[in-house]
Amino acid sequence: PDVLEWRRNYIYACIDYTYFTVLAQHSNTNALSEMIRDAENVLYLASGTSSEEQYLALFVTSNLAHALWLRGNADDRDRAVLLYEQFIQQNSWYIIQKDLDDFRQAGITWPDYEKLIDLINPDM
Repeated sequence: PDVLEWRRNYIYACIDYTYFTVLAQHSNTNALSEMIRDAENVLYLASGTSSEEQYLALFVTSNLAHALWLRGNADDRDRAVLLYEQFIQQNSWYIIQKDLDDFRQAGITWPDYEKLIDLINPDM
């Protein structure tokens, strides 16, 4: 594949990797930290690329926000809120809402769930 196709496929793979890491490793702060670093690298790679790749990278952004919120280190939740807001402005609140509902249905206890919803739900 050419470079553009490789980059696009890489971003798609990272969307899956970051989502499933949150799903499977939600209480493992080491795994979340590693995924956060990887997601930040993907976002760096996608910056300055085509609009399609930047759009795809938004889904890595939402998964990065999920991981930051769950990890809960100093400033993580503030960063998560900013990333959620960025995603919602460029995409949709309903995608974030679906992710959060899916995670909760999978048995993930989302810390301070109501607070998060109050902070990021544009309909509130």
